[in-house]
Amino acid sequence: MKNPEIAVRTEPFQESVIREMTRLGNETKAVNLSQGLPDFNPPTEILEAAITAIKKGENQYTFPFGSFLFREALADKYAQYNHIHADPEKEITITCGVSKAIMDAVMGLTDPGDEVIILEPWYENYTPTGKDKGIYKVRINFAKKESTLKEAAKRLRKLQRFEK
Repeated sequence: MKNPEIAVRTEPFQESVIREMTRLGNETKAVNLSQGLPDFNPPTEILEAAITAIKKGENQYTFPFGSFLFREALADKYAQYNHIHADPEKEITITCGVSKAIMDAVMGLTDPGDEVIILEPWYENYTPTGKDKGIYKVRINFAKKESTLKEAAKRLRKLQRFEK
């Protein structure tokens, strides 16, 4: 059987750093703190709460944007801790991890042809997320000694683009 063609838009995607670190951690018998895969059971009260929720029928996926009670609890926490007042109905969205959150933000705040600034080093999915949406990124590496805000502004004026 012939392998199916892979879409061109997937070319910039690379193996996840977390997946690579997990593999290296397994090879060296390191403790994996990156994925929430502990080698011990959770506390008894957490297990009992999960069992109770399952028995009450609270065992289905929630809405894609998160349950209202959870969003409301976050809004309360943000207001108390950060003094940020957010409407849980319109201003808080729950996502399935950081990659989905980044994709949602990029799709919601940019249009094809827009340019965005990416500060290096960056999260691995910034590049494919933007490329897939027709967005050009201007890379600014502040880890290098020659990179300054003045240099970044100069580069932006030249509208240097990468990975088109």
